[in-house]
Amino acid sequence: MLLTWSGQHELEQGQQWEFIVKAKPITGLFNQGSFNYQRYLVSNNVIARGVIQSGVVLDKASNQRGTLAHKLDRLLNDYSNKRFIKALIIGDKREFNANDWQLMKNTGTSHLFAISGLHLSLVALFVATISAPLFKLLRFQRHVTQCLTLICVVCASTFYSYLAGFSLPTVRALTMVIVISVFLLSRQKIKFSQLLLSTLLIIGLLNPLSLLSQGLWLSIFAVGIVYLVLTIYSGHNEQRQTLYSKIKNWFYQLIKLQICLAIGLYFIQLIFFGGISLMAPLTNLIAVPIITLLVLPLLFLALCTFIVELVYITELLLSASDCLLSGLFYVLEYLSSVDGSWLSGYSAVSIGLLVLIIVAIFATRLFFSVSPHVLIGWGTMLVIGTVLGIMWPSDERQWRIDYLDVGHGNSAVIQHLGRAIIVDTGNIFGQDSTLAQTVVKPFLDHQKITDVDYIFISHQDKDHSAGLSFLSKNYPKAIIVTNNIKQCMDMSYRWGGLNIKTTMTKGLVKKSERSENNKSCLIHVKNDYGSAIFTGDIERAAEKKLIAQLGNTWQSQVMQIPHHGSKTSSSKEFVRLINPKVAVVSARAFNQWNFPAPLILKRYGNIQAQVLNTASSGQITVEFSSHGRIITSYRGDRVPFWYNRDLSFGHYKR
Repeated sequence: MLLTWSGQHELEQGQQWEFIVKAKPITGLFNQGSFNYQRYLVSNNVIARGVIQSGVVLDKASNQRGTLAHKLDRLLNDYSNKRFIKALIIGDKREFNANDWQLMKNTGTSHLFAISGLHLSLVALFVATISAPLFKLLRFQRHVTQCLTLICVVCASTFYSYLAGFSLPTVRALTMVIVISVFLLSRQKIKFSQLLLSTLLIIGLLNPLSLLSQGLWLSIFAVGIVYLVLTIYSGHNEQRQTLYSKIKNWFYQLIKLQICLAIGLYFIQLIFFGGISLMAPLTNLIAVPIITLLVLPLLFLALCTFIVELVYITELLLSASDCLLSGLFYVLEYLSSVDGSWLSGYSAVSIGLLVLIIVAIFATRLFFSVSPHVLIGWGTMLVIGTVLGIMWPSDERQWRIDYLDVGHGNSAVIQHLGRAIIVDTGNIFGQDSTLAQTVVKPFLDHQKITDVDYIFISHQDKDHSAGLSFLSKNYPKAIIVTNNIKQCMDMSYRWGGLNIKTTMTKGLVKKSERSENNKSCLIHVKNDYGSAIFTGDIERAAEKKLIAQLGNTWQSQVMQIPHHGSKTSSSKEFVRLINPKVAVVSARAFNQWNFPAPLILKRYGNIQAQVLNTASSGQITVEFSSHGRIITSYRGDRVPFWYNRDLSFGHYKR
C-alpha cells in the first residue's frame, strides 16, 4: 500500500508503527504519450493508496539500512552532491528535484545515478578481483578458491541489493549473479540466452507483477545489446599490446557500445518515454567511465571504511567523489542546455525510421551479400513509399477532439489537418510542474503535432489555466483567447474547415452570480460532420441567462458537461437547449465532491445522451468524419489490458 501522512513525522526504516488508514483503490491518469502510473504501481505490488489518519509507534528501533541512512545524512551535510551520493550508496532518490530528473532525462544518464544492475555487477567484479587472489595466497585448492570467491561475490551483491531496498533492477542483477554462480559451482556451461531466460523465470516466479515494469525490459534489452556487441566485435587481439594500444582499443569498444545501445534502444525508449535523448551516446561516453571506474569504487570503499568507523578516510573518499560528481554535472548541464538534446514526437519518429532503413540496408548487405545496386533501389522504394503514405490525400473536413484525462480539471485538444487547438490546460501537478507538462505536451508530441494555432482558456481557475504559461512558451505562435470580455464575447473564428464561435454570459448583476465559474467562455466548434461545445464551469445562474441569450445554433452533438458534473450546473432547461448526443465529464477518480452527481447523470440520461467520464475511461476521443462519430477511450479501446482496468474495491467500486 502506498501511504501518505500530512505534516512532519520522524520516521526511520525498520520502525514498527500502528496506523489508522483511509484506503482508496489505485488509479492514474490515462492518456496517449503519458506515463502510465497505474501500471507502475501494479508492477511494484501496490494494491491500494492510503491516507494515514493517525499513528502510534510500537518499536522505534530502525534497521541497519535506516541507521546507515541516518548516519549518512549527518556525514554528507556539507557535500554539494549529497543527494547523488546517497542514491549511489543506498539507492535513496527522494531528494532528487525536478531539475535533476530533467537533466538526467535530457542526457540519458538516469540509469547511472541510482543503484542498478550495472552498479551491482561492478561490486561483484570488485569483490571477485580482491577475494580471488587473497584465497590463492592462502593456498586453497582451485575449486575451494572458486567456491569461496563466489560466496563472497553473492554475499556482497546481496548486501548491496539490501542497501538499495531490493529494487527491481538490483534483484534482476542479483538473480543473474546467483544463477551464474550456481552454474560455475556445478561446473556447467551456460549460454547467454539461458541466463536471461532463467533470470526472467525466477523473477516471474518470485514476483509475477514485476514483469510489467518498463525498467526490467529496458535493462534486459540493454544487457542483450551489450552481449551482442561484445560478441560481434570481440576479435583476436595481438598477444603483446602496449598500454596505449589497450586504452585505445578499450575506448573504441566503448564508443561502439554506446552507438549500438543508442540505436538498439531507440524505439524502445520512444515507446516507453515518448522521446529520446540525442545527447545520450556522448554523455554516457563521458559519464559511464567516470561513474563506474572512479566514483563507484571510491564510494564503495567509503562505505566499507564508514562501516568500520574509519571516518577520516571516509571523508577523503567522499570529498574525492563529490569533486568528480561536481565536474561531471558541470559538463552534463552544458550538454543538456544544447538545443535539441531531447527529441520527441514527429521528429523522433522520422529520425527513427531513417535510422531503421539505414540499419536494415547495412544488415542486408552484411548478412546476405546483396549487391549495392539492389540495396539502393530497395532503399529508394522505401523512402518513396513513406513519402507517398504521408502525402496521401485525406478528407479535409475530418476532425477530432481528445478530452484528456487530467483529474479534477479540464483540458482538450481539437485536431484538424495536422494542426491543433488547446482548450484549457489542466491543473498544477506537484510543486514544480503542471499537467500541461506531464499530459498535454506529451500528448501533442505523441500525435506528432508541432503547430498549435489557438489556446482557449474558459476561465482563470487553476484547474483550467495552470499550464498556460508553459504552453505559451512551447507554442509561441499560438493565439491565446481567454474569458476576457473583448476576446470571448460573441467572437467568431474560421480555422481550416471548422467554424468556431465564443460567447459569455451577459447580465450577471448580483454579486453571487459574478463568480469566476459563471464568467466562463463558451466555445462552439462545428462543420458539416459534427459539432461540439465547451462550457467551462458555468452554474445555474449563468445557464438561466444563457437560455435566453443563445439560439438553436448552439445545439451540439457533443457537450463537455459544465463544472465537472456538479449539482450546481446542468439545469434541465440548459441541457435541453444544447441537446447533446454525447456528454463528456472531466473528473478525478474518487474525488471528494462526488463529481459527477447521480442527479446530473440521470438528467443527461433522460435526453438519451451517452455520458462518458475521463475518471473511468481515461482519454476520450471523438472523431467526426463522413462515417459519423467514432468514440474511443484509452482504457477500453486503446490499451484494454487488465492492469489498466478499473481496480476499485469495496464502497469505492465505480
